[in-house]
Parts: sequence; structure tokens; C-alpha cells
Amino acid sequence: TIPNVISTSSGTNGGFTLYGNDQVTNINYVKIFDRWGNLMFLRKNFAPNDPSLGWNGKINGKNVEQGVYVYVFEIELVQSGTQIYKGDITVIR
Repeated sequence: TIPNVISTSSGTNGGFTLYGNDQVTNINYVKIFDRWGNLMFLRKNFAPNDPSLGWNGKINGKNVEQGVYVYVFEIELVQSGTQIYKGDITVIR
């Protein structure tokens, strides 16, 4: 499951975390960029389904501006190898 909205001011939908079933063995990387292409978040080689490993809508401890951010991530699947996904996520307060 890939979220499309997160809120930096609530406990619900408070982060961008990747959830997968038993077919997802690893998340090779997650990158999140702002609209100018600046890298806002990077995490490599981690398991899915752990909210503490996702992006919380902050950079250097401060909330990012509300708006749309672009993500790209690569996952490892049991049957079909690696797959890359791209999309966007909206940050609200």
C-alpha cells in the first residue's frame, strides 16, 4: 500500500511508510524530492511495514512546507525480482 497524503500535525496518517505483503522481501531505497528536485528523504535497505523507518514529513527536524512531493522507491519481490514505483505524496497540516 502506498499512501498519497500525510499530515505532519496529526497522529493519523503522520508518515510515509511502505506496507507490503509476504511477497515484498526488502525495500532497496525510498527517495522523496521537493518540487525543485531537492532530495528531502533517503532510506536504503529496510523491511516494509515499519512506520518508524518511513518519512515523517520533516527535514532536519522541521516540518516541510505543505505541498506535493515526489517519491521513487525500489522493492525486492519473492517471485519477480526488483520493481520501481514512482508517484507523489501531498503533505498537509
